[in-house]
Amino acid sequence: MLYQWHDSVSQSVQMSMLAAANTMWFSGKLMSLFQHAATPPALKKMMNDTLSCALSFNKLAQDQPEPSFGLSSTKINGRPVVVCEEILADKPFGQLLHFKADTGGQPRNVPKVLIVAPNSGYKATILRDTVRELLPDSDVHVIQWKDARDVPLKEGKFDLEDYIDYVQEFIHKVGPNTHMIGISQSTVPVLAVSSLMAARKDPDRPLSMTLMCGPIDPRINETEISRQSRKHNIEWFRRHMIAGVSRSYAGHGRSVFPGFLQAMGGVMLAAPGQRQVTAETIIGKIFGGQGEKIDADAPFYLDTIQQVFLEHRLPRGVMTWRGEKIDPSQIRDIGLFTVEGTDDHITAPGQTEIAHQLCHRIDPLLQRHHVQKGAGHYDLFSGKHWNHEISNKFKDFTRKIAAHNGITYDPPQADTPAHNNSLKTAIKPLLAA
Repeated sequence: MLYQWHDSVSQSVQMSMLAAANTMWFSGKLMSLFQHAATPPALKKMMNDTLSCALSFNKLAQDQPEPSFGLSSTKINGRPVVVCEEILADKPFGQLLHFKADTGGQPRNVPKVLIVAPNSGYKATILRDTVRELLPDSDVHVIQWKDARDVPLKEGKFDLEDYIDYVQEFIHKVGPNTHMIGISQSTVPVLAVSSLMAARKDPDRPLSMTLMCGPIDPRINETEISRQSRKHNIEWFRRHMIAGVSRSYAGHGRSVFPGFLQAMGGVMLAAPGQRQVTAETIIGKIFGGQGEKIDADAPFYLDTIQQVFLEHRLPRGVMTWRGEKIDPSQIRDIGLFTVEGTDDHITAPGQTEIAHQLCHRIDPLLQRHHVQKGAGHYDLFSGKHWNHEISNKFKDFTRKIAAHNGITYDPPQADTPAHNNSLKTAIKPLLAA
């Protein structure tokens, strides 16, 4: 019913737009009436609540324009350089993107970085700041996931094992000595892939993995998302959180977890106690009107709920992939950097750090943990905390790991200025105390 509702409201919005010119004068007069000093306060409140509700449904119903990273240039050695976004691999549920800096044929000896975007309500473009800040010093690749509502049913399902398949295939495409970054939900499959590749001594296993604000073990300093998950079994999630894609989309008949539900849930948890968080606020302030919602295929969503939040398979040592045990203790020579925020209400401090205990065979010289004071969930990969502090710590860590393995890179670039169009800037009004 969710998609039927979505489509019907979208059609209503379009019809309303056609009638808007004829009703503008009447609307103005009506608003003047409700704002008049003689109008009873209760009537004013009813009108305001009605308009607010209408705006929220309007925003949720509209399909926003397809977002873009919009990163067409960067600066290298103080000079502007054109950046081309190219697709290195294209599969039914995901793509491998490469942000290629046009240096006029001059080779760059810089770290190869593979960012694995989460598949949890947002498109990969929410990582603009992450990519932008790394471009001057790194050869940046991003795994982005396609909107499941647009994937034809004939392409089959996409679950957590398929996700791990994709990451392994794409890191082989990028090649050896790659520094892999997992963010939020993607930290679990990133650690799983690193474990599998280490166990088989895969020559393309990552040189380092950075895990940021991820639920490696959500039992630690349990947050609301974990508490709410534990109140229900997997069948409850299947019945109440899954919707069928309507005929309006190429994925008609596919079962998905709708992106707007994921996005709203994440923001509500990121800003506890904020009572004025509406659909309009979420889409207008956070997405900037760019429609960064994405539906997840139901099997992937349900797998993640069951394995990560209900059964905690990875930290308990019982997670498997295609019948193969996922054992982080097999990792010996992959650097590990974990990043958490003191004010993260989605993934609390400790939930990501536990990866160091699971990877106890990694040389302590190849490990680092950082807790960013005053940072919430989204701050760790966007905004001032990422731009001015965390990104520099990541760059230092990757160079340290490379040096340990006898690899040297070009000298790092000077610090880049803050970016005014960061996610942190966009959501500041929402997350303000």
